[in-house]
Amino acid sequence: MLESIDGCPAHLFYKHRPEKVSEATLFLSLVFEPASAVTVTADAIGWLVHLPALLFHIYGEGLRLLTHGIRDLFDSYGYWVIFLGMLFENTLFLGLVVPGVLLLLLAGISAGNGELSPYLAFLLALTATILGDTTSYLMGRFGWSRVVLGSKCHEFTE
Repeated sequence: MLESIDGCPAHLFYKHRPEKVSEATLFLSLVFEPASAVTVTADAIGWLVHLPALLFHIYGEGLRLLTHGIRDLFDSYGYWVIFLGMLFENTLFLGLVVPGVLLLLLAGISAGNGELSPYLAFLLALTATILGDTTSYLMGRFGWSRVVLGSKCHEFTE
């Protein structure tokens, strides 16, 4: 018996069919009854049309939660968040995890509200950015060759 299609219950795709349908009957009904194929196609297109909205909603909720989390960190640790966030944002691929633009935006808002010194926030962000970029350069310049020479990757680079 056909219980589900790709993890989704079969009754979501085949609304006009009884729940207990054999695979052969289902295949034959799609081949010989164009109305069934049209219904399945319409359901699939409807799901694909709603997918971007669902993904956008999930992205928006995640960004909202991240913003509130960083804002809570700003309230507790202020300058440390600016320095470490900008350092991690500019070190190798950690910028994919820590959004530096969001940190600078919140630092500017906090400085505008008088919670942080704008000069100290700028100095910390600039220093952390320079240190992060320098660390990435040094890791790539001196560390990468040791990793390649000391592993099986050396065979592929020659």
